[in-house]
Amino acid sequence: MEAGQEFHYGGYKIRVKSEKIRADNPGGWKPVAEVWMDSPDMPSATPIVPANIRLVSTKEEADSIALRAARQWVEKRELFGEHVSEAARILKEWVTRR
Repeated sequence: MEAGQEFHYGGYKIRVKSEKIRADNPGGWKPVAEVWMDSPDMPSATPIVPANIRLVSTKEEADSIALRAARQWVEKRELFGEHVSEAARILKEWVTRR
């Protein structure tokens, strides 16, 4: 993937922006992406940095991880709408009652 390459997915734009972390050993690449609504009225981006991901050795691998994480973010947003944390709280309450 090229730096700053954009993808359209589920009504959103995703831009991969993986970052080089330290050039020395054990340097590597940190997966990073930005997501925003595919609309001129939505200028601000949401940064996506996958949790619990170690540095990887190549930019291509980091970009691939970042793109997957951004797509998952979009899918969760589409599934739960704007109220992801509220939906998670309700689901947790429902599961613990059983």
